[in-house]
Amino acid sequence: MNNINQEIKDPLCWKSFQTYYKARFPYLKKLTKRTDFCDLCCRLKQTLNDKKTLPENKLIAQNELENHTIEYSEARKAYSDHRKITAKENGWVVLSLDYAENITLPHLIDQPASFFFKTLKKVDLFGIADENNNSQLNFLIDEGFRIKKGPNSVISMLDYYLRTLIKKGSSLILYCDNCGGQNKNQYLIGYLAYMVKVEKYLNGAELYFMIVGHTKFGPDGNFGTLKRKLRDENVYSITDLIGETGIVQASAKNNFDITYKDPFTGEKKFEWKNWKGFIGEHFKPCTGIRTWHAIKIPPQTFHIQVSPSVTSPFSDYKIMDSEIP
Repeated sequence: MNNINQEIKDPLCWKSFQTYYKARFPYLKKLTKRTDFCDLCCRLKQTLNDKKTLPENKLIAQNELENHTIEYSEARKAYSDHRKITAKENGWVVLSLDYAENITLPHLIDQPASFFFKTLKKVDLFGIADENNNSQLNFLIDEGFRIKKGPNSVISMLDYYLRTLIKKGSSLILYCDNCGGQNKNQYLIGYLAYMVKVEKYLNGAELYFMIVGHTKFGPDGNFGTLKRKLRDENVYSITDLIGETGIVQASAKNNFDITYKDPFTGEKKFEWKNWKGFIGEHFKPCTGIRTWHAIKIPPQTFHIQVSPSVTSPFSDYKIMDSEIP
């Protein structure tokens, strides 16, 4: 190994091969296991790599892949630019929200085999990340206080966050994934319109939906930090997760927690509200919402502005017919 450029004829051990490989090809990296790839990207690349694919079909797949790449690249650039907004710059606040996989309790490092046959207690985990200062508030909902994951749960927690941590008169930029049952629906849009146009708690709002298959954003990173810490800890109840000495805050200095009801005092921290019924009564359905990826909500008029992408022109959409008493 004195000269890595010299032809090597004798067999190498694995460690020597790694040393030679890294020195000779420093620009190459070993392919690691990756998950949650975009289904469309995988399908189109498979079509392009398949020798049996006809040339005309390969051309169609290539054009579709290029258009898809441009679409998600533009969306990712807009997200990155919004994250660079300095904390509370010009009154703007940039948030992102998402549900994580449930935490099951008890969670033990050495898990007994009998746990496989038992139904463990579930704790919902929902995060709202402040992209300006890279902090996240994690909502931990014990099984006895859970409600269905949908508009009522998402809006109730978002409403608590805004009224508690965001100054009145701020302008909001909100990022979500494309889950129609939880985020991409008329109720979240109607709620933001209510906060801007009716209650005037927000001076304006913008809502962006990440492109399907390319939804990695702030909450995912903070959830990952929490789950890595959780792997190395024994957790018997929700009390082991919360507080200054709990798993959530111990996982990172920017991870904070809140429960629906304090397990020590029984005090409720926030309320589940029927936002779906209220919004459905006062705001119009969002026809064509599946094609919307960017929405702007100005304080004037009964309209919102919608667009199929972050770079496409916006068009007006009437969200409400009259003032709400």
